[in-house]
Amino acid sequence: MFEKKEIPHIKVNEVINSIKDSYKTSNKGYVTYITDAYILELIKCEQVYLTFGENFHKIKAINCVDTVNSKIGTFFYENKIIGDKVGNISSIILRNNGGTCAICDAHADTLDHVLPKSKYVQYTITPVNLVPLCSRCNRVKKDKVTEVDKIIFHPYFHDYHKMEGLIIDYKIYKNTDFIPCYSLNTEADISFKYNFNEVFEFKKVLASLASHEVIKLSKMLVEKENLSKQQANLFLKCRKNSLMSELDPPWKILLYELLVKEFDIFYKYEVLNKLKQSNL
Repeated sequence: MFEKKEIPHIKVNEVINSIKDSYKTSNKGYVTYITDAYILELIKCEQVYLTFGENFHKIKAINCVDTVNSKIGTFFYENKIIGDKVGNISSIILRNNGGTCAICDAHADTLDHVLPKSKYVQYTITPVNLVPLCSRCNRVKKDKVTEVDKIIFHPYFHDYHKMEGLIIDYKIYKNTDFIPCYSLNTEADISFKYNFNEVFEFKKVLASLASHEVIKLSKMLVEKENLSKQQANLFLKCRKNSLMSELDPPWKILLYELLVKEFDIFYKYEVLNKLKQSNL
């Protein structure tokens, strides 16, 4: 989650060549817009992107490259790249780093333009500007961009996988369910806060993951017949101690620390209450 990814090996000139090769009929259509000037400008802009690196947000938007505007650039992207219509380009990028979403680690089934294609026409089909995201994260992000000192997350240049500043609490929903809640403290990086709270609304993702983990634990403990409260507490402590800071996600480690700390409350609502409900 929010982990740095490897930049795709495919370059923009390869993308352009694949698009040009796809026009085999006498009806050349938009391929006439792929001039030498357009190609050279995209290659130059790609190098600028790579040179700026984590400061990519400082690149100025270009709304027309040679004679290619946003409409034509979007046509190339949507009709040639998406769905592997030419060159398996989208699959190559989606499979990059295991085919998982750069934000939440779910299955990546879309490509996101970090610098929006509606504004940065020069990067509409440039691989370094295309990152694999799941549908949910892409939909929530929309066309959000860097705001002053709050930098949009770019998985090819940034790394927030340690989620420094992440904290956890809980609430009791309708006096029946133990619900974990996540937020960031004042020590969290300002850009991480922006991406966590506003760009990707990530607290909802973590709350959902944690709630599913609590439901799974509750079911396991309820199904263990004649399990004492002390044994249930020991079971949770063993699971907590089995987690490793370098391998397991921070949200899960925090969750088990919370469950051990607030065991009496967790046990009341997620074990005793569920046992009563199952016996009704």
